[in-house]
Amino acid sequence: METISVIIPAYRAAPTIGRAVQSALQQTCRPDEILVIDDGSPDDLAPALLPFGDQVRLIRQDNAGVAAARNRGISAARGDLVAFLDADDFWEPQKIRRQMEILEAHPDVALVAARYFTKLPGGIKQVITAPGRWVDRPIRAAGVDDVGLLTEQRHEGPAGSKPPTGAPSSTD
Repeated sequence: METISVIIPAYRAAPTIGRAVQSALQQTCRPDEILVIDDGSPDDLAPALLPFGDQVRLIRQDNAGVAAARNRGISAARGDLVAFLDADDFWEPQKIRRQMEILEAHPDVALVAARYFTKLPGGIKQVITAPGRWVDRPIRAAGVDDVGLLTEQRHEGPAGSKPPTGAPSSTD
């Protein structure tokens, strides 16, 4: 089975990082490691991560932005697969398990992404939809609710030639 690294970029995230990490730890398909990338944050993340002990690895870097923090996490990750979680978000407990089921059932799939929802404390979930965005138009459906899939099919023909008829594209 493939190993999973969760990468959490964090900037001014001390108040919310605990909930994010807890949601990663409560997955029904538990990740093999959780990396929190402190992107030069002025708040101190270490005390917020103390309750998680060695279940979380904190990596510090000078402030370079969320993309650089994610890239730093990818470089440090030991897992075969990575899952990104923002420091102010949290996952439903079955998120990783559902995505792993898709990857196992469809070995040609290179990326699994999910729709998202908003939920205020004590409130109800509100699923976010944005007609026309790629998460609302999966290239290939796998029969799993609220999950968009992207597959990669390379076209190895001569430069300027078109892929064969029926090949998936971003407009399918």
